[in-house]
Amino acid sequence: MISKKHKLILTAVSVLVLIGLSVTALAVAGGKKPSVQTGGYENLIADRIEIKLENTDFVLKKSSADAEKFTLTFFLSLKKTQADFYALVDSFDFYGISYDSIVFTALNEESEGKTLDGLILPAENGQAKEMKWQIDVTCSFVGKGSYEGKIKLMHTTGITQDTSQQKITEIPVTVTVD
Repeated sequence: MISKKHKLILTAVSVLVLIGLSVTALAVAGGKKPSVQTGGYENLIADRIEIKLENTDFVLKKSSADAEKFTLTFFLSLKKTQADFYALVDSFDFYGISYDSIVFTALNEESEGKTLDGLILPAENGQAKEMKWQIDVTCSFVGKGSYEGKIKLMHTTGITQDTSQQKITEIPVTVTVD
């Protein structure tokens, strides 16, 4: 039989282990946040898709000469410009800057459980539905300087599916490491 003293010690050890696991998971999952996040991109009418991207310019402050992880956070929203148009997001790509991980988090009900790979943009009751994601890209940087990357959205749009054309939208991303 376990005494009250042993139960108390086991409980305290369990709590410490859980706290340690939580802190470790957070440290591994993401890096430091940039000191400055600015810039953006808006394409409100062309190509039949309204594209909005927040945060395209980042300033990172390194605290040592070693490699440091940072998490770049973007906010992407997509919507057809007219509900009866055909709009398909073929793919999303981030390139030009190597990254460790990329995580998409849906920010509204329309985006829940959906990925940017073969995604037909929805409409309901004659109204186009806006889809929103938070995109967290974790990168490791060793040296100081300016890094240029791009977000590439491939999409197929048209008045109808039969008359649609594939397009590419490239959005420049700048990271300055101090």
